[in-house]
Amino acid sequence: MELKADRVDVKISGRKIIESVSFTLKKGELVALLGPNGSGKSTLLKTIFGILKPHHGVVYIDRKTINDFERRDIAKLLGYLSQEITSANLKVLDIVLLGRVPHAGVMPTKRDVEVSLKALKLVGMDGYEERLFSELSGGEKQKVMLARIFSQEVEFLLLD
Repeated sequence: MELKADRVDVKISGRKIIESVSFTLKKGELVALLGPNGSGKSTLLKTIFGILKPHHGVVYIDRKTINDFERRDIAKLLGYLSQEITSANLKVLDIVLLGRVPHAGVMPTKRDVEVSLKALKLVGMDGYEERLFSELSGGEKQKVMLARIFSQEVEFLLLD
């Protein structure tokens, strides 16, 4: 499995945010993007995930452009954790189960629940399944969102 960006430029409101970014990542590699606020790190991750479209260049997953995939299929391959966390009045387990939607649809299976509980345990949030997400601390919410991505069982994690 390979994730590749080839000469990606991104413009927002006519302003070039990213210019000619190229890289190739293989499954299992760990890469950190470093830079000051406003340097385009989040924009690049949103572009890789397909939220933003490049002005120029292409993002590939295993030699297929990101545009060749349905949203559901992208969510089976790439997990994206945004900086922003919107609060929801759902139980923690329900938030994590949302990560299973690309695999199972709206109604979770027994396996979906098992995978989600395992993900919560992995981030140290087992025992929080019935708590309301909106009542958690900021750090606890971040852990739950990380568990949601782990429950997706994706090939690449994009953590902003």
